[in-house]
Amino acid sequence: MTKTAEQYEMTFVLIEKDAATLEAQREEIKNNLNRRNVEVSKIDLLGNKPLFHEKNHHKRGNFNCWLLNAPKENIQQLRTDLSVNANILKSMIVKVG
Repeated sequence: MTKTAEQYEMTFVLIEKDAATLEAQREEIKNNLNRRNVEVSKIDLLGNKPLFHEKNHHKRGNFNCWLLNAPKENIQQLRTDLSVNANILKSMIVKVG
């Protein structure tokens, strides 16, 4: 049985750091997505912004919004991966359409 890919939007907030470190963290997330058979179709880097509520003593974060194509079964695994990543302050994945 073939798994059909669906479209999702993943928004996540990284701990505010220098540009090289942020890019390395994004590459790590991309590698994790590839391992989970998730394709990235669009990346929006929204920049550093203040958080509405302080999280782990951080008042600002680097916001990212990515459009993904993935089978539904892989999204739950991805949510778990994001929740244990120490560099991610907050994350959310929603189905588009």
